[in-house]
Amino acid sequence: MNKKVIALFAISVFAGAGYVAWAYSPLGKTVISKRLLSRWEKDLKVDEANKELLEKELKVLDYEQHVLLWNLTRWHLAKPSERKEKKLKKLALQLNESGIEKHAALKQITDMLQS
Repeated sequence: MNKKVIALFAISVFAGAGYVAWAYSPLGKTVISKRLLSRWEKDLKVDEANKELLEKELKVLDYEQHVLLWNLTRWHLAKPSERKEKKLKKLALQLNESGIEKHAALKQITDMLQS
């Protein structure tokens, strides 16, 4: 029993440290930014000039806003369903509360994703 508790504790500490390193260092933001830009370029047909502007604006955002944009993009590209519509409305509300509308280029993307 004692070895199991120690193993679970070690796993939880390792997982917690990994999450902190991912979410609060530039690593997580950088990876999500690159994935967002490539997905927007592929699926939303963002041109190269706008891509550079979006890249600059994404650097200003925090990790939670990156995650919200990722989820909004993922749900926007999903198959149409009632659940999709509910989820998109909820994510759009959270995104507007996060203050992302201050960034003009990102506002254009979020408007495309919400429609």
